[in-house]
Amino acid sequence: MKKGKINVELEYRLYNSLHSSFFDLIKGNDEVQQTKGLALILASHQKVLYNFLNIPAIKDKTNFNFDKAIINSELISDTDKKKRADIVIRLYRNNIPVQAFVIEAKSINKSHSTRQVVEQINEYINNKLFSALNPFKSNVIGVVLTKYNTILPKGSNLVCFTWSDVINFLECSREINKITNDYYYYLTKIKGSMKYYEEEVLSIPTNEASNTLANEYPHIYECPNRGRYIVKSKPLYLTFRKSGGGVMEKLFGIDEIIILNPNKDLADFLNDDNYSEDVRNRIKEYCERIKLDADEEKQFFVLSPNNIINLPHKPKPQKNNSYRKYYTLASLINNTK
Repeated sequence: MKKGKINVELEYRLYNSLHSSFFDLIKGNDEVQQTKGLALILASHQKVLYNFLNIPAIKDKTNFNFDKAIINSELISDTDKKKRADIVIRLYRNNIPVQAFVIEAKSINKSHSTRQVVEQINEYINNKLFSALNPFKSNVIGVVLTKYNTILPKGSNLVCFTWSDVINFLECSREINKITNDYYYYLTKIKGSMKYYEEEVLSIPTNEASNTLANEYPHIYECPNRGRYIVKSKPLYLTFRKSGGGVMEKLFGIDEIIILNPNKDLADFLNDDNYSEDVRNRIKEYCERIKLDADEEKQFFVLSPNNIINLPHKPKPQKNNSYRKYYTLASLINNTK
């Protein structure tokens, strides 16, 4: 008797993981795996590449008149001291160079010094470190890919987009082929890296002045972009713990987190059309009122004046301290004391 065809369900698991994919096999830390994986899917299908180049921050800079694309990951420089460009996209028409993109990508779950990233990508595109880029002459675009938006020098040949933009691009592209879908799942499962898995509320001890500027115009909170202050998991809300017990009275919705050095980047930021006039004016107002003298990068939390949740039961931690703490939204709203 001839056996009927059976549909067999297949699963691959690495070690003891419940879900694994090809991307888990890429050697290196999270940052290397993320960027190599992104380069691979861009070369997997022309629709995936087109969707990527249509990310708003890149689209305006892209010459779509090409019929060939070469995507490199970890392209090595020709210098004695070897440099590696995370991702290089070279576009051709009839084998004639049209345009190239050099992408410097930083880990999805870490915040980095924006000035260092900009200096690094400028070195790659301006100093002829990579002979593969020479035929493109001035048609080389530097792309900064980070967790949060980066303030770029006005008039530079640079663009910036975030890992949230990548997730949005993947959501529109994941059905094109299996490997793009696998990358989407790989990326969104990195612990604490994306909005789907991040704690919803960041609770911080603060002084009265900071609380006032969050409650009132310009609705901004800022802190250093270093050490224990770095926000590793982007929250949906921010709340302040009062001194003398840590009572929390309100949750402030976070519209954006912007990293800049007010002493060096403010002028470029105020001319950056990627940010709304309202946001630029609010950060300008904040800097004028606070008089930030320290020459260092700051994280500016742009808080929503409309998305504020009152906590009438005034929850507080069992023991107040000077550390930052993450809560789920439900735990604070449903907490009776």
